[in-house]
Amino acid sequence: MNPEKSSSAEPERSQVRILARGFQPKMKKRNVLKIVSILAFFLIVMFAFSKISFTGEVFKTNKLKLGYCPTMFEEALEISDEKGMELILFSSSAEILEALKNDEIDAGLIGRLAKKIEINEEIEEEILREGYTLVSKERSMILFSNLNFFKIHTYLTESVSHTLIPNSEIIYYDTLDEAVLEGFKRNEPVLISWEDFDDKYELFIPLDEFGRKIKNFRIPVLYYR
Repeated sequence: MNPEKSSSAEPERSQVRILARGFQPKMKKRNVLKIVSILAFFLIVMFAFSKISFTGEVFKTNKLKLGYCPTMFEEALEISDEKGMELILFSSSAEILEALKNDEIDAGLIGRLAKKIEINEEIEEEILREGYTLVSKERSMILFSNLNFFKIHTYLTESVSHTLIPNSEIIYYDTLDEAVLEGFKRNEPVLISWEDFDDKYELFIPLDEFGRKIKNFRIPVLYYR
């Protein structure tokens, strides 16, 4: 064995070992970071699945809920787009007002004015536009085409009444009270403005051929707390 060759190789191996030891801390640090990242990922996944199991969803939304009846879909959609509210369809105005009183929804959009018995002092009312409707002594529903068989009593102008009911015979009066008195006496419908609606009146509701309430006789009214 050549002593000179052995002595010259020993320093080279020592330098290699020193260089290797110099890399070990960095390699360990990188491994630790990888382990921490993996653990963090699994913790996030476990948290997400625990939310799914307990609440049925990963992220629970806090959107306000707006109940609406079928005739008010377009107006409800407009409010939802503007306010970012979740829309919930109900089959009737009465159901919406009951849900609002029970805190099941945050607001309700219906196609008529609520009677005092249907709301409480905590509920606010906002009429979104003007409109007209038919009233009578008893609540009734009728096909719009069958209105031709009724005489309509009103205090409104001819331009308004003939636009809404073009084919019916209309009897005009000077005042609301006169029209209501005579119409109710004859058990015939009275055409009024929604702003004159009173709890003592009942709605006389025209329907289309599919049994849907005709929107011309409805009015968008928003109820909320």
